[in-house]
Amino acid sequence: MSRVLRPHHGMCFQFYEGKGYSRDFTDHMGRIIKEMEADPSQIVWLRVTTDMVCANCPNKEGKSCATQDKVVAYDEAVLRACEIPEGSELPYEEFIATVKEKIICAGLRSEICGDCSWDYICRKKEAAQLRTAIARITEMEEALDRVLAALDDAELEADVRRLAEYYDGPDWKADFVLDEAGLLPKDLKRGVLSEDGIYDVLEKYKEIF
Repeated sequence: MSRVLRPHHGMCFQFYEGKGYSRDFTDHMGRIIKEMEADPSQIVWLRVTTDMVCANCPNKEGKSCATQDKVVAYDEAVLRACEIPEGSELPYEEFIATVKEKIICAGLRSEICGDCSWDYICRKKEAAQLRTAIARITEMEEALDRVLAALDDAELEADVRRLAEYYDGPDWKADFVLDEAGLLPKDLKRGVLSEDGIYDVLEKYKEIF
């Protein structure tokens, strides 16, 4: 059976750290997140209404919310950004991944819910994620430079392996979306994020070795 989830809670789950409107609310939300993460394939029903998270919220008024206009606007903005129709049913992991790609990594989160009382938490964590991404890109860029400088050096196998894992994994896509959204420093060297940069190097390495 599908579990009802307000679309904007897909953003809240990204940066949740145990703070909220009341102890009952935070304890309940923490349990919900753990349950969803324990079985990410379970289906969620995206509806612009109170959901499983709202159950213990002091702002809940029947099937509505004390800040109804605001949260409805959040919900509708999330659905638009993710290009998902209201009432859709899909795996939790797919929805969360879409929110991360289309909203969080694209730098749209503050445009949607920048007036939320918990915005300062999200901004802090977004800044930390950006710093991590910059450090990761810099590290991968150095690995790419070493590979390009000496493709005939068998000792570079470790760098090639790390580049391959980066390119084939979720981090490269997330970093690429950050770059496309213009959130990375303009002076950050980022050849690893070019469409064919790492791919061409890996293919050339395979030909040589």
